[in-house]
Amino acid sequence: NRCDFGYRSGIDDVKVAREALPAYQALRWHHVAYTYAEAGGGTLRIHIDGRLHREEKAAVALAGGVPFCLGAVRGEKRMESWFTGWLSELYVADRVVPDQELVALARPDAKPRAGDWLVALQASDLPAGRVAAWANRGSLGGTMAVEQEPSRAPLIEEVAGRRALTFDGRNTFLRSDITTPPTLAGGHAFTIEAVLFNPRLEQVETIVALAPSVAMLGSAHLSLNRMATCNVGSAKVMDAASKANDIPSAFAGGKPTLAWSEPPPAGRWCRVAWVYSGGSDGELRCYVDGQLRAQRGAVSLNTAADQPMFIAAAWNTAHGPLGLYAGSLAQVRMYDYAKTAAQLSAP
Repeated sequence: NRCDFGYRSGIDDVKVAREALPAYQALRWHHVAYTYAEAGGGTLRIHIDGRLHREEKAAVALAGGVPFCLGAVRGEKRMESWFTGWLSELYVADRVVPDQELVALARPDAKPRAGDWLVALQASDLPAGRVAAWANRGSLGGTMAVEQEPSRAPLIEEVAGRRALTFDGRNTFLRSDITTPPTLAGGHAFTIEAVLFNPRLEQVETIVALAPSVAMLGSAHLSLNRMATCNVGSAKVMDAASKANDIPSAFAGGKPTLAWSEPPPAGRWCRVAWVYSGGSDGELRCYVDGQLRAQRGAVSLNTAADQPMFIAAAWNTAHGPLGLYAGSLAQVRMYDYAKTAAQLSAP
């Protein structure tokens, strides 16, 4: 069993969320405390800045003998629910800290004694720069170190007669060490081409993300619509009355989404292209081997230019990788203009 300690509103409306949860007001420091008492079937209480915010009856049973994580949750396949923000101190005790002590600890000048805690992490102990380890000053000792996640590197191999990079759909993807260039961002035109071999079509898999989904105030549920992801997937528009806007199997650019009328084939190599004409009233076109397979007009993108690009995964700055691709890529090309149908159908 696992127990995650964090905070978010669970409310889509930002104004309502700010009124409902004081800790949701970002850009200032907060003292957040969780206490759990086993008596009476279990009671979980949350204090924010020394004041009781929430109390619920809950029976918490934690698995022993496993490390605990700081800044993310160790999921079944990968780390998830990443925290985007700052931590100054962290303390863990094997007792229920009384309310009056929590009030005292919430004061800006509070200086808890390390010996009173199982875990006592203090940022004031650390030098400036990147941190490889954070020593525990509490009675348990030990160190919080960087999580050694599975390798993100894809496998280079021969696939059906082509040298390719193969991604596993679970952990492997690539992230650029440069941000999206301005000529591909905002409302500029672009063409993305990929030569791919997908052994099996899933609902939605991302081949190229020109920009990630940028979470607001660290919440994956409240994100700026400035991503641009080029996708493959089995979900398709069945008839003219279907709402292609609700299915992002071909492309997602925030609110504008597009589904394939006929998805790229599985089990063989194919060339897939995503074309955006640019402007405030642009057009999205998606091709498979030079044949138009998805199209939508009246599209206006606002792709972020200050974020890295990704291959074989989409990215949310609060959640991490999404829509990971399980297949092979032999080639990826990006152009800062919209190719014509004739150019895409040429050998």
